[in-house]
Order: sequence, then structure tokens, then C-alpha cells
Amino acid sequence: MDGDTYLFIDGRYLGEVFRHAMKEVFAVEPSGEMDLALIRHEAGAKKAFYYDCLHDLRKEPETDAEFKARVEIQQRVFANIRSLYGFHVQLGTLKGGHRRREQKEVDVLLAVDMLTHASNRNMTRAVLVAGDLDFRPIIEALIRLGIFVEVWYEKKSAAKDLFDAADYGRPISWRALYTWGTMELRAVHRVPEESNGHASLFDPIILHLGLIDKQQVVVMREQGGKMNVLRFESRYDGMVWMEHEDQAVLERYFSMRYGPVEWQPLRDA
Repeated sequence: MDGDTYLFIDGRYLGEVFRHAMKEVFAVEPSGEMDLALIRHEAGAKKAFYYDCLHDLRKEPETDAEFKARVEIQQRVFANIRSLYGFHVQLGTLKGGHRRREQKEVDVLLAVDMLTHASNRNMTRAVLVAGDLDFRPIIEALIRLGIFVEVWYEKKSAAKDLFDAADYGRPISWRALYTWGTMELRAVHRVPEESNGHASLFDPIILHLGLIDKQQVVVMREQGGKMNVLRFESRYDGMVWMEHEDQAVLERYFSMRYGPVEWQPLRDA
């Protein structure tokens, strides 16, 4: 089957990256799961393999009902993934006590599947969503077998030697993670709208002033208005405008995009 692409997802890694990214802007745990079918489509993959672990060890101080409900939620999530077109789910085991618990067998299951499909020539291109350096040996083995290997990773959490070992390393942006969220998540948590121009605000109230590399950031709102507007003159993008009804979300999103802001008390600005 010359030209087939297979997608391999380290579910724990992707889930943690997704939750952290959404919390960074919206300051809450995201509601709803990721739409993994979008990732398979974006990768151009014929088949997708998802690896995770059922967390079926009781937490302290979980009741029987809480424990059962938590496990059932996980089982429904895995069942939903299995129902997706072209998807397969492999689960490892959970070991350890209450203080320290680790997933076991997940990395091995993923590596064995990748090597098996490569050896059988089921695929000629593999896309791996992961960040753990432990996957580097299997990447190198696949490349020796003539498989084109891509690693999709999040910059702040992935080992550089992992994606450097691949034929291509693609960083996963915050915007990509948000796009991979379900429609339900994007309906509840809306991102600020951006543009390179904005109509002049009538009689604006200055809400917040800050600096990034000596460039001023201004957050304002019209008298009686509900929409918060951020203005920033970027050295690279020119004048940047963003708007959102939640000032905190607006400021966190901007900081995620452009870097930490040195916010100033208005009385000293």
C-alpha cells in the first residue's frame, strides 16, 4: 500500500498539553474532549492509533461511587475514540501507590505497533504525536526501514532530541490545539478576535497599560461598551488589535501569543 500514512498518538501527552494550553488562556479545565478525527484528517492518515492508560486505581479519599463514576467516564472516552473512523485504541496499565503512579507498557505498545506496521510495509509515512525522548530509538529504527517519520510536538514540553531525530518535526501551536477542541469547547471558550486595524474607539476608558520590550500594550473599552480592546504595536506585525468580552482572557491570550507583559498600575503609567 504505497503512500499510506499512519498516525500514532501518545494520548496522555496530547491530553496534558491540550489541558495546559486551554487553562493558560481560559484559566479553567477545558470542558469537552478533543476532536481526534480532525487530527487524523490533518495528518492525512489512513489509520490512527491512540495509546493511553485506564486510571483504575482508587484515589484518596474517593468513595466507591466517585471511583466508579470516574472510571466509567474514562471508558466512555476510549469507546468514543474507538468508534471514530480508522481509529484503534491500545491501553497500558497503571502501577504505583497513592502518591506516585506511573503508566506502564504504553510506550512499548506504541513502539511495537510502529515497528510492525513499518516492517510489513503497511505505511510509508508515520506521524507521531509525542514529546518523550524514549521514542527516539523507534523513530531511528523506522527511518532505517525507509519510513518517513514526522513528530508533532509542543515546544515547551517535548525533548529536542526527539523531533530532531525525525525526518520532520512540526511544533503544535496553541491555535492548532484550540482548533482540535470540540465544537462544544469552542462554543463555551471563545478566543479573542484579531485584526491589523480597528476603528477608532469613541471616548475610550483605559483599563490596563503594559510593556513588552519597551513597546506599549493598551487595554481599553468604550464608555458603556462591553467589548474590551487591546492595542499593541508589534515590531514585526505592525499595529495589532484584539478584542474579547472578558478582559482577563484577552490579556492571557495576548501574553501567550507575544510573551509576558509588564503590566503597570494606571496611577504610575
